[in-house]
Amino acid sequence: MGEHRRDRVAHLLHHELARLLLREAADPRLAGVTITAVQLTADLKIARVYYRTLSAEPPPDVARALRRATPFLRGQLGRTLGMRSTPELRFAFDTLPDTARRVDALLHEAQGTPVGTPGGGGPDAAAGPGGGAAPAPGAGAAPPPPRHDDGGEDRG
Repeated sequence: MGEHRRDRVAHLLHHELARLLLREAADPRLAGVTITAVQLTADLKIARVYYRTLSAEPPPDVARALRRATPFLRGQLGRTLGMRSTPELRFAFDTLPDTARRVDALLHEAQGTPVGTPGGGGPDAAAGPGGGAAPAPGAGAAPPPPRHDDGGEDRG
Protein backbone atom coordinates (compact mmCIF):
# COMPACT_ATOMS: atom_id res chain seq x y z
CA MET A 1 0.00 0.00 0.00
CA GLY A 2 2.86 2.40 0.79
CA GLU A 3 4.29 1.92 -2.67
CA HIS A 4 0.95 2.81 -4.25
CA ARG A 5 0.79 6.07 -2.30
CA ARG A 6 4.38 6.88 -3.22
CA ASP A 7 3.56 6.36 -6.91
CA ARG A 8 0.46 8.55 -6.67
CA VAL A 9 2.35 11.36 -4.93
CA ALA A 10 5.21 11.10 -7.45
CA HIS A 11 2.70 11.36 -10.30
CA LEU A 12 1.07 14.42 -8.71
CA LEU A 13 4.47 16.06 -8.17
CA HIS A 14 5.48 15.31 -11.77
CA HIS A 15 2.29 16.81 -13.18
CA GLU A 16 2.36 19.90 -10.98
CA LEU A 17 6.09 20.59 -11.48
CA ALA A 18 5.63 20.38 -15.25
CA ARG A 19 2.72 22.84 -15.02
CA LEU A 20 4.67 25.22 -12.79
CA LEU A 21 7.71 25.24 -15.08
CA LEU A 22 5.53 25.79 -18.12
CA ARG A 23 3.26 28.51 -16.76
CA GLU A 24 4.66 30.14 -13.64
CA ALA A 25 8.46 30.00 -13.72
CA ALA A 26 9.75 33.49 -14.41
CA ASP A 27 13.30 32.44 -15.31
CA PRO A 28 13.72 32.18 -19.11
CA ARG A 29 16.42 29.52 -18.68
CA LEU A 30 13.68 27.12 -17.53
CA ALA A 31 11.61 27.54 -20.71
CA GLY A 32 12.99 24.41 -22.42
CA VAL A 33 13.03 22.14 -19.35
CA THR A 34 10.90 18.99 -19.39
CA ILE A 35 10.28 16.91 -16.27
CA THR A 36 10.76 13.26 -17.26
CA ALA A 37 10.34 11.43 -13.94
CA VAL A 38 9.92 11.89 -10.21
CA GLN A 39 11.09 9.29 -7.69
CA LEU A 40 10.25 9.57 -4.01
CA THR A 41 11.92 8.01 -1.01
CA ALA A 42 9.77 5.61 1.01
CA ASP A 43 9.12 8.26 3.69
CA LEU A 44 8.12 10.86 1.02
CA LYS A 45 10.69 13.30 2.38
CA ILE A 46 12.94 13.57 -0.71
CA ALA A 47 11.86 13.77 -4.35
CA ARG A 48 14.46 13.10 -7.03
CA VAL A 49 13.23 15.08 -10.06
CA TYR A 50 14.70 14.09 -13.43
CA TYR A 51 14.65 16.62 -16.24
CA ARG A 52 15.76 16.98 -19.86
CA THR A 53 16.43 19.95 -22.09
CA LEU A 54 16.43 20.21 -25.85
CA SER A 55 20.20 19.86 -25.91
CA ALA A 56 21.94 16.52 -25.35
CA GLU A 57 24.13 17.94 -22.60
CA PRO A 58 22.64 19.79 -19.64
CA PRO A 59 23.53 23.47 -19.79
CA PRO A 60 25.04 24.48 -16.43
CA ASP A 61 22.84 27.56 -16.22
CA VAL A 62 19.68 25.37 -16.27
CA ALA A 63 20.86 23.43 -13.21
CA ARG A 64 21.63 26.73 -11.50
CA ALA A 65 18.19 28.12 -12.42
CA LEU A 66 16.48 25.00 -11.05
CA ARG A 67 18.40 25.30 -7.78
CA ARG A 68 17.36 28.95 -7.49
CA ALA A 69 13.72 28.14 -8.29
CA THR A 70 13.53 25.21 -5.83
CA PRO A 71 12.13 27.22 -2.85
CA PHE A 72 9.45 28.76 -5.10
CA LEU A 73 8.57 25.38 -6.66
CA ARG A 74 8.45 23.61 -3.32
CA GLY A 75 6.24 26.32 -1.80
CA GLN A 76 3.85 26.21 -4.76
CA LEU A 77 3.70 22.40 -4.57
CA GLY A 78 2.86 22.56 -0.87
CA ARG A 79 0.08 25.08 -1.42
CA THR A 80 -1.37 23.37 -4.50
CA LEU A 81 -1.21 19.75 -3.36
CA GLY A 82 -2.03 20.42 0.29
CA MET A 83 0.49 17.92 1.60
CA ARG A 84 1.35 17.85 5.30
CA SER A 85 5.04 18.13 4.41
CA THR A 86 6.37 18.88 0.96
CA PRO A 87 9.30 16.73 -0.16
CA GLU A 88 12.74 18.24 -0.60
CA LEU A 89 13.35 18.60 -4.35
CA ARG A 90 16.62 17.34 -5.80
CA PHE A 91 17.01 17.91 -9.53
CA ALA A 92 19.11 15.65 -11.76
CA PHE A 93 19.61 15.62 -15.51
CA ASP A 94 17.97 12.51 -16.99
CA THR A 95 20.63 10.44 -18.77
CA LEU A 96 18.38 7.43 -19.41
CA PRO A 97 17.71 8.20 -23.12
CA ASP A 98 21.44 8.62 -23.78
CA THR A 99 22.25 5.40 -21.94
CA ALA A 100 19.56 3.51 -23.84
CA ARG A 101 20.92 4.81 -27.14
CA ARG A 102 24.45 3.66 -26.21
CA VAL A 103 23.23 0.20 -25.14
CA ASP A 104 21.22 -0.11 -28.36
CA ALA A 105 24.29 0.80 -30.42
CA LEU A 106 26.44 -1.72 -28.53
CA LEU A 107 23.85 -4.47 -29.06
CA HIS A 108 23.69 -3.76 -32.77
CA GLU A 109 27.48 -3.66 -32.95
CA ALA A 110 27.66 -7.06 -31.25
CA GLN A 111 25.15 -8.45 -33.76
CA GLY A 112 27.10 -6.98 -36.64
CA THR A 113 24.29 -4.72 -37.84
CA PRO A 114 25.10 -1.03 -37.70
CA VAL A 115 22.54 1.28 -36.16
CA GLY A 116 20.61 3.23 -38.77
CA THR A 117 20.68 0.60 -41.52
CA PRO A 118 17.59 -1.28 -42.68
CA GLY A 119 17.21 -4.26 -40.42
CA GLY A 120 19.61 -2.69 -37.96
CA GLY A 121 17.07 -0.77 -35.93
CA GLY A 122 17.95 2.56 -34.45
CA PRO A 123 16.37 5.94 -34.96
CA ASP A 124 17.01 6.14 -38.72
CA ALA A 125 15.92 2.63 -39.63
CA ALA A 126 12.93 2.17 -41.91
CA ALA A 127 9.86 0.98 -40.05
CA GLY A 128 7.99 -0.66 -42.89
CA PRO A 129 8.17 -3.87 -44.87
CA GLY A 130 11.74 -5.05 -44.90
CA GLY A 131 12.77 -2.47 -42.28
CA GLY A 132 13.45 -3.55 -38.74
CA ALA A 133 13.69 -7.05 -37.42
CA ALA A 134 10.70 -9.38 -37.20
CA PRO A 135 9.77 -10.47 -33.70
CA ALA A 136 10.90 -13.89 -32.62
CA PRO A 137 8.22 -16.59 -32.66
CA GLY A 138 6.16 -16.40 -29.48
CA ALA A 139 7.80 -13.11 -28.42
CA GLY A 140 4.68 -11.18 -27.61
CA ALA A 141 3.01 -11.64 -30.99
CA ALA A 142 -0.74 -11.63 -30.46
CA PRO A 143 -2.94 -14.10 -32.35
CA PRO A 144 -5.15 -12.60 -35.05
CA PRO A 145 -8.60 -11.49 -33.88
CA PRO A 146 -11.46 -13.95 -34.46
CA ARG A 147 -13.41 -13.47 -37.66
CA HIS A 148 -17.07 -12.66 -37.37
CA ASP A 149 -18.21 -12.99 -40.95
CA ASP A 150 -20.70 -15.53 -42.24
CA GLY A 151 -18.72 -16.70 -45.24
CA GLY A 152 -19.21 -13.59 -47.33
CA GLU A 153 -22.76 -14.34 -48.50
CA ASP A 154 -25.36 -11.67 -48.36
CA ARG A 155 -28.49 -13.02 -46.73
CA GLY A 156 -30.68 -10.04 -47.03
